[in-house]
Amino acid sequence: MKKIFLLLMAVLPFSSMATQNYLCSSCTNDASARQFAVKNFTPRLNCYPEDRTQPMTPDNMICGSTSNKIALVNPNTGVVYSFSVGHGFDGISYEATTWPFAITSEKKSLLSDAGLAYGALKKSVVEQNKIRRDEIGIISAGINQVGLYDSNQDSSSGVSSGCPTDTALAAIVDPNKLTDIENKLKSDIVNGTPLLKNVHAVLSKNGSSVDINDVQVNLSNRLGTVGLKYTSKDPSLSLQFGFRQSEGGGFMTDYLLFDLRIMKNDNIAATPIIDLTLNDLSVVAGGYTLAQLKGKNGPLAFTDPCILSKLKTLRESGDFRNSSGGPSNFSNIGENTGGPSGGGYQTCTVYFYQGGALKYVFRVPVNEC
Repeated sequence: MKKIFLLLMAVLPFSSMATQNYLCSSCTNDASARQFAVKNFTPRLNCYPEDRTQPMTPDNMICGSTSNKIALVNPNTGVVYSFSVGHGFDGISYEATTWPFAITSEKKSLLSDAGLAYGALKKSVVEQNKIRRDEIGIISAGINQVGLYDSNQDSSSGVSSGCPTDTALAAIVDPNKLTDIENKLKSDIVNGTPLLKNVHAVLSKNGSSVDINDVQVNLSNRLGTVGLKYTSKDPSLSLQFGFRQSEGGGFMTDYLLFDLRIMKNDNIAATPIIDLTLNDLSVVAGGYTLAQLKGKNGPLAFTDPCILSKLKTLRESGDFRNSSGGPSNFSNIGENTGGPSGGGYQTCTVYFYQGGALKYVFRVPVNEC
């Protein structure tokens, strides 16, 4: 009787949670979808003594798990797979297993459209990023881009008079340059590939509205609303814009990374309306991320004259302050003298505020303060 009881307890979960919806481009059939569900969504197995007055042993043990209801959507085909993921008992041990559960045809249609919209957008993003890599055929992380502001100046000169102008740092300190790059990327993704038309076709079918953001894919129409979460193989989408030049001598290639979001559908232009947000993982000045420039690990120290010159131009769009909160002399116009490249020099900390909020914090040689 004990083993029969254990079998029932293992197959029937303690309780069941709401359905979780995920993208799964590797789910090409029922078997691969089940494998993905077991690998990623198996719940924790909980065991306790049947007789609470005695220690737990194999003969005095009841086990079960809270099943996870999972819907998986292939963004390339729109096929939806749905399973409950829990544990089964084979008379010897408990093993992770799945069993099907039905979802309504309306919800299946919503999930399928959400997956297809994401899949079409992902193909467009991958295609555009590849085009920009191939344009100049550079190595490294494959994120270099023909710049909008090409310069004949030598980026390796190391002096202010020869500072490169077509760099990631030059773009983030200049609102016009950054806007030009955003507009170019939007134009490329909307007009540069016919694949984006597929997003509009999916959305127009049922009068759907979609929000593909950095958290999940949300889709709504007359049938209802669904949210579809990302996975490691089907992540949130980003456009990359790389640069041939850099102020620093780091080992990394400078690039700007933009998170891509579809806001809604433009029925007149027959394309989705998109928005771009600069990601803090963007790399500037030869290897520094924006997160680091914002003080993630404390204020970075800069001594290179070209980097200092670029940072000073921020004064046109915000305010430099010192550690006491007062105005910083770093914003003074004049020739940069920089400082030694090694240690042994004194620095002061500069805080850059934009719109009343702290945006960047860094250290510069005291003669710059």
